[in-house]
Amino acid sequence: MFDRDEMGLGKTLQAISIAYYYRDVWPLLIVAPSSVKFSWIDEIEKWLPDVEPHNLNLIRSGSDIRHMFMIRRLKKEVLTQLPPKRRQKVIFDISESGTSQYKKELEQTMKDFKKCSAILRGDAEDPSIKSPMFEMNRLSNQLYRYTGLVKVLC
Repeated sequence: MFDRDEMGLGKTLQAISIAYYYRDVWPLLIVAPSSVKFSWIDEIEKWLPDVEPHNLNLIRSGSDIRHMFMIRRLKKEVLTQLPPKRRQKVIFDISESGTSQYKKELEQTMKDFKKCSAILRGDAEDPSIKSPMFEMNRLSNQLYRYTGLVKVLC
């Protein structure tokens, strides 16, 4: 969030201050280039005197994390705790009374979309369409765009 500022403007102090404001939800993980990892420790000790040095853990290499562990959960356990998927319908609707320069493009895009859908179902073949799924994704974006334009301009 502060990475585009010039050196010496207090990015580290700002980040430490924001982190300290949320200290109730610590532990805190700071990811920094190895060239500044010791500077971060120094700055935390300088600006946050109530943080005890033994509460700071600097990871220098992979061997430093041997005493740490990772909790692994089975995929089926995780999947049972996720909320159910919600399918969303996107309605492409235009008024019949409107005329627009985009209406023809929208109608052609809809025809192409139906053709790709038929190819995916196995009801039709078209050697000019190499990847029907990719084409349907592209056409979905076009339908969204043209529907919006037709609604606005009609």
